[in-house]
Amino acid sequence: MARELNAKVARVMSALSIAINVGEDAGVAVGDKVVSWRFVDVTDPDTDDVLGSVRLVNLRLTVSETYERFALARVQYETPNFLSGLFQPSKVIASSERALDESAVVLDVGDPVTVFISDDLLALTADGGESESVENGERVNETDQPT
Repeated sequence: MARELNAKVARVMSALSIAINVGEDAGVAVGDKVVSWRFVDVTDPDTDDVLGSVRLVNLRLTVSETYERFALARVQYETPNFLSGLFQPSKVIASSERALDESAVVLDVGDPVTVFISDDLLALTADGGESESVENGERVNETDQPT
């Protein structure tokens, strides 16, 4: 089970990476999922009144590096099909100041994101079962460690 942590874009690092304003001190770990959102207004076709807003996924990222107070997240690669370029992200990041192409998603400093923190590690260690640690950005099952 994952828990949700609200965060914000702290910096756009590149076309494939952002920094977010939460890190290890908030429980963020390498491999956690990050989602940026876009909000779409639903309007009444007769009155043009806004009936409400719907939150839709704008971009999916994965935490690639963590630091005490922030983390870096990279655009997730979509499962390629025969028409797409192999191992190419389907979307890239652009700030609102740049010209956009069809695959670009606008993200700016301060935009909201949600981090889905995996509680699998906590559940395993709380049960007295196997525990994991993070080495070089990868989770390692401690029962697999050489003795």
